[in-house]
Amino acid sequence: MEHTLYLNLDIFCVHEEYRKKGYGTIGYNVFEEYAKNKNFKAIILHCAPKESYSFWKSFRYKDLDSERLYQPELSLYKSLINQMQCSNDASQKYRNQIFYDDYRARSGNNPDKQWSFDYTSELKETPILIPCHYDSAIQVFENNKEIVSNRVKYFSSKQKITDFPFVFIDDLNLDR
Repeated sequence: MEHTLYLNLDIFCVHEEYRKKGYGTIGYNVFEEYAKNKNFKAIILHCAPKESYSFWKSFRYKDLDSERLYQPELSLYKSLINQMQCSNDASQKYRNQIFYDDYRARSGNNPDKQWSFDYTSELKETPILIPCHYDSAIQVFENNKEIVSNRVKYFSSKQKITDFPFVFIDDLNLDR
């Protein structure tokens, strides 16, 4: 479980007779606390029935880009960690770009996601957790010069990544 990034919440159901009485909230809060205690970084779920969408949004779940990330429609996720907020501040020394497919990255197209920040001072305390497909491409720039480029599933040297809907960066060795 050491390298597991997220939990996939498959079934969470409250009998109709007990809905709107707080039981779902109590049950979910216990589940989320368990996930945090086990050091999971995020929870992902498929919102079904679709009427439960507002329930999940009340817990600050965010929509996944289902089509681009090969997830079912109405897929949601929630980060369980304090994470770095994306910024488009061009004055930062480091910038990341994610392309949902490797071809777009190689052909010089605009990225699907882009963010900037200072790796050296912030990354350990507030890592990066961004939804993306494991076959996406990621690029890291230092002072607008590309220093790292690869597909997400090959980006980590600590684990073999085979399939997950996030890129998680908590360390980046920039000593060259």
